[in-house]
Amino acid sequence: MFRNVLVLACVVLAGCATPIVGEPELYTATVDYSLSVKETLEFYHYDCVDRGISDWNVLEWTPVPEGQQEVSFGLVHFNASYFSNLNNLGPSTSEVLVELDKMGYRPATFAELCAFGVKCPDKQKRFLIVALGSAFLGAYGKCNVTFLYWEYSVSYLNLCWIGGGIDGWGWWLDDWRFLVVPK
Repeated sequence: MFRNVLVLACVVLAGCATPIVGEPELYTATVDYSLSVKETLEFYHYDCVDRGISDWNVLEWTPVPEGQQEVSFGLVHFNASYFSNLNNLGPSTSEVLVELDKMGYRPATFAELCAFGVKCPDKQKRFLIVALGSAFLGAYGKCNVTFLYWEYSVSYLNLCWIGGGIDGWGWWLDDWRFLVVPK
């Protein structure tokens, strides 16, 4: 009996040995970095856009290139059970950023997320896809990041507050995918 439990524990722990599930899926798309937020929304049309996404409240955390560029993307799925927190909810934003840096990636920006969503619309039908490389200042000074999803044949470009959680950064559940760009 003890031996069976020990073998089962080793199998369970072996599945938790890496922070990501599988290798990131890779894609490419052309991104026009010269567009304003408003122009980006008009160029990469989405059915429903959060009204908090605007030119006046965008914060770019990642240096933004100029002009049009062909960009490689990866979709990263984190192994929620790898990260230890009180409720085993998955990684915090700070843990995600540390792991992405170790892997040689940076978080995608707002413009990159919009371009990716148009180039690969089927992905947002399967997952919530978030870009942590840009933020939008929301009510009461809260930082929000953009994410894509699909529901009832409608494509959404929405905002998600990155605050909350035990450490003040929030937790990312298993259904999120992180859009990343190689450094």
